Amino acid sequence: MASKNEIEQFLKEFKRCSQIHVIDERQDGKNDETLAILGILPKQRLEEIKSLRYKNYFRGPIPDHGNPSGYVWEFGKRVKGREIYIKLKIFVTTGGSKHGKCLSFHIAERPINYKFK
Repeated sequence: MASKNEIEQFLKEFKRCSQIHVIDERQDGKNDETLAILGILPKQRLEEIKSLRYKNYFRGPIPDHGNPSGYVWEFGKRVKGREIYIKLKIFVTTGGSKHGKCLSFHIAERPINYKFK
């Protein structure tokens, strides 16, 4: 489990990334479906992601099963009355710039156990 400082450092670094991409790693459309259910736009999703704090922390860093060179961090947040599961990662491009990646932003399939709430 990460400390409050480690979580805040990750989030600070994530928010400073030159770009933030949202990719539905599950390939089942849950990210887009969640936007429709919540009635929010991708820009609002990005604002919700950027507002995360250590209190939203769930788990991580854990190795990214899709890319062994990276780690993912998992968070949760209530958005419009629904608990949302959020998985984030920072990766470095071949050019050396840091990009943020949101791998999941969908309605939680099970209750989230927040470590600092």
